[in-house]
Amino acid sequence: MEHGVPTRVPGAVVYPPLNSARVTSVSRHDEAAGAPPGAGERDGSRWNAATARVTLRRHWLFALLFTLGVLLRVMAQVAYQPVILYFDSPRYLHNAYWLNPNGPDPLGYLVALRILLDAFHSLALLATFNHLLGLGVAGLIYAVLLRRGVKPWMAALAAGPVLLDGLQLLIEQMVMSEPLFQFFVVLGIALLLWRPRPNPAFAAGAGVAFAAAGLTRYVGLSLVVVGLLFCLLAAGGRFVPRLVTAAALLAAFALPVIGYATDNYAVNGTFAVPRGRVSTGLYARVAASVNCAQLSLPAYERPLCPPRGVVKPMGGSLIQGYALGKTSPLKTYRPPAGETVHQVTDNFVKRAVLQQPLPVARSVAGSLLRPFVSWRRDHRPGELPVARWQFQGRPRPGDQPSAGPAAARLPALPRVHTGPRPARLRDPRARGGPGGRPGASLGSAARLPALARRRAGLAARGRPLPVLVALPAAHAGHHPAGRRARPVGPHVTKASAGTVGGARAGRSG
Repeated sequence: MEHGVPTRVPGAVVYPPLNSARVTSVSRHDEAAGAPPGAGERDGSRWNAATARVTLRRHWLFALLFTLGVLLRVMAQVAYQPVILYFDSPRYLHNAYWLNPNGPDPLGYLVALRILLDAFHSLALLATFNHLLGLGVAGLIYAVLLRRGVKPWMAALAAGPVLLDGLQLLIEQMVMSEPLFQFFVVLGIALLLWRPRPNPAFAAGAGVAFAAAGLTRYVGLSLVVVGLLFCLLAAGGRFVPRLVTAAALLAAFALPVIGYATDNYAVNGTFAVPRGRVSTGLYARVAASVNCAQLSLPAYERPLCPPRGVVKPMGGSLIQGYALGKTSPLKTYRPPAGETVHQVTDNFVKRAVLQQPLPVARSVAGSLLRPFVSWRRDHRPGELPVARWQFQGRPRPGDQPSAGPAAARLPALPRVHTGPRPARLRDPRARGGPGGRPGASLGSAARLPALARRRAGLAARGRPLPVLVALPAAHAGHHPAGRRARPVGPHVTKASAGTVGGARAGRSG
């Protein structure tokens, strides 16, 4: 530029000033074409609003399912205050104040309970924590599928069961370790699948997630084998990158496990991660499915598998009869000298599975498929009723052997608010709860008016809202309107909370 006159450079392109009429007319053309004003500006509210609209347009189905999932969890939280106790729930709450690494449950979930109870002094936060974990699992599934090129609507349908299934909602409303275990398992898998070929950094993150899952439920320790096989098969085209990636996963998995074993040594003098005992349920399933007369067993194991008809079903379930019934062989069994009951049942399970694998496989496969195929069937002879894992307003005989506040009395929890008494509670659905039947989660959205009841306890009389979302498995259950009901569980109540402030804190962890 010389003396205020622009210098022309050969081959250069001269653009008009931003305030010229030409630029202004082009902007008007953009607005007429439907582009939001300021959509290209990365600062300011205009760009944010435009981005939000585009994002919502792309992910509308997941946003809809996620919103329904949040509403269902709010319904469960309001209707079943503050939490639901299952058989193992009091044990979790008690052990959270002892934190013994050699206890029947690993410390993963117990530490989470202890932190939440010490921080908020409210049992309701335990269910809220579980619900947030469930929503996080759905988000991980959706994100990793999008990352791997799956269409948004397909990824949303894949995450839908976690958001809407009634069994998932029920387990989240309970004081149980399953939601935390699920989160760590899905997190580890998501890290391995985030890239087409996992690298050492993502593999190490998956190893930590699998270790956390195993220290939440001992069965999760076996996930490291699956992770190692995946890294050896999928990480890189050459053997060395695969080996390095697998080594990173194994090292990251081993560090938390070694730390847990060190803590166990400091407390109990044993440098080991306690191996999960052969569960009574596994023994009961095997004994109930095999033909005991055709098994070749040592004489001292023969009482564990009596002839048919000796063990009576409990609550309609032969498996439950073997596990907890009065006629169960475990009630009177005495192991030989030098062995424990758990060692003998472990050996019995191994022999029975090796000799009769098909009956055991049929029994396990039937239980796995049952939630997906038994939409209207309650249960077959020898099986537990489906209602055992449904939201209910009133315990039915045989469904919950420990129902009632006195049957699952809580330990004394210092300064913990246990919520209202059952008489103050009302059930939005007397049978099935929010999505109580498999696949019926969307049906509970039609029960939203039932939550708009008065505080005194009168149920709303509004008609069910129509649900304008079509999924193949969606159907609503029964709801006798206005019925006074007491939640199943039993619930945590002031009547079942024991004395306040008298607990022995044990180790502070």
